[in-house]
Amino acid sequence: MMDDILTLFIGFRLNLFYFFPPHIFSVWNAGVCLAHYIDSHKDLVEDKYVLELGAGAGLPSFSCILNGVKHVVITDYPEENLISNIQSNVNGILSSMENLSKDSKNKATVLVF
Repeated sequence: MMDDILTLFIGFRLNLFYFFPPHIFSVWNAGVCLAHYIDSHKDLVEDKYVLELGAGAGLPSFSCILNGVKHVVITDYPEENLISNIQSNVNGILSSMENLSKDSKNKATVLVF
């Protein structure tokens, strides 16, 4: 159900990788609300640098990418599956975006803290 809502919202199906503890890959309601807010207030992120701490699924960061952010740094703690899942979603979103110049493909960095 949540996957379908996210696909409608961002136009891209996020990969959500679940394992113990289950909360780390959750799409929190606050993340959905923030992503909607960013989508409605594009000027907040357009041509700006953004840092998301404890991104989990990273939905607000993906909303920033889709709304013209200059660069977003997406962070979470060093769990290999979590970080590779976020990177996979970043790659998928960037590759699905039409009309991106080569320079625009470098809109996101995934880091651990």
